[in-house]
Amino acid sequence: MGFAPHFMSGLLGGNYISGDENQKGVTAWVYASETYLRQLQATENKLLRMALDAPWFVRHSQIYRDLEWEPLRDLLKRKAATPFEKAENHPFEELRNAVAYSPEDNGPRKKRPRHQMAQ
Repeated sequence: MGFAPHFMSGLLGGNYISGDENQKGVTAWVYASETYLRQLQATENKLLRMALDAPWFVRHSQIYRDLEWEPLRDLLKRKAATPFEKAENHPFEELRNAVAYSPEDNGPRKKRPRHQMAQ
């Protein structure tokens, strides 16, 4: 089975991995640098613009709104939060305790996954 990022799934006719398999590496994207996330967002914008043959003066926000498309950054945050929500309701107490902390700012060197998602 092939893999395509969510912004290409519609263009490629749905040849992508869906379900829980798609969420395995999403938490790691929260740690990606701002530069790489901007590059991915720009690529998504270009592909959507090409797929719609949108003129230069149409804003990206209008394209997203018309297609009811979720921007990449929002998708990554939503998908990265899912494992934490599942772990909070898990029957094992150790797992619940591992994720039972609030994403308060404890300084620049104390970053845990929820701290990264809160930014």
